[in-house]
Amino acid sequence: MRRSERKMNKQRMKLRIHSGLWPSLLLAWVPLAAAEIRVTTLSPIEIFSGEVNLAGVPGAGAAVAEHELEQVRPVTVHEILATLPGVVATAEDPLGRRSNIGLRGLNPRRSRKVHLLEDGAPIQLAPYGDSTTHYQPDARRLRGIEVIKGSGAIMYGPQTIGGAVNYLTRNPPLQPEVRIGGAAGNLGYLDAQVSAGGTYGNTGLLVDFIHQQMDGPLRGEEQRINDIMFKSITEFEPGHRLTFKVTALNEHQRGGEAGMTERDYQQDPRRNRLPDDRFTVERVAGQLTHELFLSDRTGLTTNLYANTTERTAWRQTGGSDELANCPDGIDAENLANAADCGNQMRPRDYRVIGIEPRVIHDHQLLGVSNRLVAGARYQKERGVRQQFFGDEPGSRLPACTRLRGGEDCAARSSTSERPRYFCRTPAVSAIYESRRACVWSVGSLTKSASVAVAIKLRPSGSSANCYPVLV
Repeated sequence: MRRSERKMNKQRMKLRIHSGLWPSLLLAWVPLAAAEIRVTTLSPIEIFSGEVNLAGVPGAGAAVAEHELEQVRPVTVHEILATLPGVVATAEDPLGRRSNIGLRGLNPRRSRKVHLLEDGAPIQLAPYGDSTTHYQPDARRLRGIEVIKGSGAIMYGPQTIGGAVNYLTRNPPLQPEVRIGGAAGNLGYLDAQVSAGGTYGNTGLLVDFIHQQMDGPLRGEEQRINDIMFKSITEFEPGHRLTFKVTALNEHQRGGEAGMTERDYQQDPRRNRLPDDRFTVERVAGQLTHELFLSDRTGLTTNLYANTTERTAWRQTGGSDELANCPDGIDAENLANAADCGNQMRPRDYRVIGIEPRVIHDHQLLGVSNRLVAGARYQKERGVRQQFFGDEPGSRLPACTRLRGGEDCAARSSTSERPRYFCRTPAVSAIYESRRACVWSVGSLTKSASVAVAIKLRPSGSSANCYPVLV
């Protein structure tokens, strides 16, 4: 991206963020020590490897640097992503931690067509089986964002038809420091963050805790989030380091997905017809990254990652759907009848583990500087998706006696291994990328071509322990 384009994007980001900070900020960042010191030599897996010139990356790419995040101070990552070319980013919750990201005009619903990474590790529920996303890192925890579109995105995961987004988290500071920050505003908005870290000997440590809460636009709606990250980087010697990171997120939300008609809005814009809807997310993730430079031109990176997500929804309707479990004679399409109907419970449990070694080699090919990236990915996923019905709007345990029309509850309730096409057997990918594989001149212009190849193997059919969706 040229300097003029970066400057223009920066100005656009400032304009958007400044207009979006509607809560009254009562307390900003208050660094208690050397807060401006940053680690620049220790870094996890990156798509662009710190390159300023993105011309050698297959496809199209864009990056947001740490100094831009510091200047803009976005409330959510969507405010940054929305300024990048070809990116559509919206939130579906009051605090903006569950994203809808779309690239190249694809449907952004739950970011299903975009592969999302944090420090090179996938953050979706199950990248191969269910690419839905219910987690995004907090913008203040980031030191950069990378977006790649086109053929080069195939290197980074299975759901890359639109592209890939890689969030880079902050590294431990060189000097001991403590940061305390917070904000408050209307609609019960409260945000607090405490961060502490430093480098001791050859090891850098960082602990970051965030608490957020906010009322929704309708009466009775509320969202609360507790999010913690621990990160350590040990540099055994120059070019040889080990990064360990653990994150845990707990989210509770009172509120659903249903909207309201124009008539309802005119009568009472904050009326909540579904006060018993709930949504919870429990997520724990771990990552271990080993980096070893074998020479000035060759490096080996091994990324081991795992995460578990438990997500449960208790809802009377899924948005535009009719009310769940209404008795005969009750109009299920009228939300005014919600108190007379039951609800639907959908607990889901996901487990993901994977390892990805990569070799990066800089070399000369026919007199042209070239970078070779080669590696493999082994990933195993397991998911359980359940569906139950309750007789009351606030039912929290299966207590269904009869569905509308006399249908048996047991016939509609279900427990399935993997939504849509979930495989418990592993998926294996082999990846190869050559940047600037060919360079030629056209008049006064110099053109280059890069190559990205990925071979993905995933068993299919009943013999592979795969199950069709039941709900």
